[in-house]
Amino acid sequence: MDLFTKKSSMSDKYSASKILVLMYHRIAEAETDPWGLCVSPQNFEQHLQVLKNGFNVISTRELLQQVSAKKIIQDAVCITFDDGYTDNFTLAKPLLQNYNCPATFFITTGVTGRQKQFWWDELLNVLLHIKHLPAFLSIKTGTEVFEHHLVEPVLTIKMYRLHKQWKYYEEPPTDRCSLYLKLWERMLLLSCKKINTVMDTLRTWASAGISKNDQDFPMNDFQLKELSIERLFLLGIHTITHPDLSTKKRFSQLKEINGSKSDLEKNYGIKVNMLAYPFGRYNGLTIDVVSRLKITGCFTTEQKSVSAEADVKMLGRFQVFDWNGEFFEKQIIAWFS
Repeated sequence: MDLFTKKSSMSDKYSASKILVLMYHRIAEAETDPWGLCVSPQNFEQHLQVLKNGFNVISTRELLQQVSAKKIIQDAVCITFDDGYTDNFTLAKPLLQNYNCPATFFITTGVTGRQKQFWWDELLNVLLHIKHLPAFLSIKTGTEVFEHHLVEPVLTIKMYRLHKQWKYYEEPPTDRCSLYLKLWERMLLLSCKKINTVMDTLRTWASAGISKNDQDFPMNDFQLKELSIERLFLLGIHTITHPDLSTKKRFSQLKEINGSKSDLEKNYGIKVNMLAYPFGRYNGLTIDVVSRLKITGCFTTEQKSVSAEADVKMLGRFQVFDWNGEFFEKQIIAWFS
């Protein structure tokens, strides 16, 4: 289908009863990307061309207004970004401005300005990119000691190519990929402090340095301030330390959500009333916490469109992968259908 399909030719194809919310993370080209977090700048620009020429791109604020009024406009799409990577500012922001597309950035406030990677990215780099690793790992993760005998301590060209192609839902093609998933699953249950301890130990074990690519880091205060004053953009809550909320007690969830909300409002002088659940995970306690905090819109990673009857505490989103414009347009149409 033509990337430049006009709205007039699309308007009779869709019901006016739903909105698609798109979820991005990074605008970047990564060495390895098992979670599909990265969309190249070239493909992202094609996505924006498709959206501007075939759909109505609205803000998450407009989405909440439409759901509240139970009047959903036709062919409506929202753009959201999770985590708060620097490339959101350096690469996504100018493209969004060029195409006049609103977007909401959900920020993990406890890592703002930190000159280091998110733990899941650093874990990936240590295990899948370093050429020589020790053959045996023994590391304390929480209350247990995790041990692993590495079958392939030396990274070969073949292994590197397999790592580049691998996605998390596929069978791990190497023992390193298997080790990555095992550690990721354990670290997901830990506190931020314990995660940092694990990463310090892993870094020492692997003789790994710190990434010097600032595009891999979270945004800093200046960049977030610039986003906060731009009319096209909104900032939203993504907690302080990006935990799996469904594994935390009520007080911990309250601290993570309200702390992130307070950080954004205090530091950037804005009113914040939207949240994206880290990893898309939440439970009944989470719903109770956001209700008490009067947060008016909460986004999951559940692949469902938003209707006029949608529960605003459990709004669905569709993750966008590194597709070209033609495939992206077909996917949008399939999601609407």
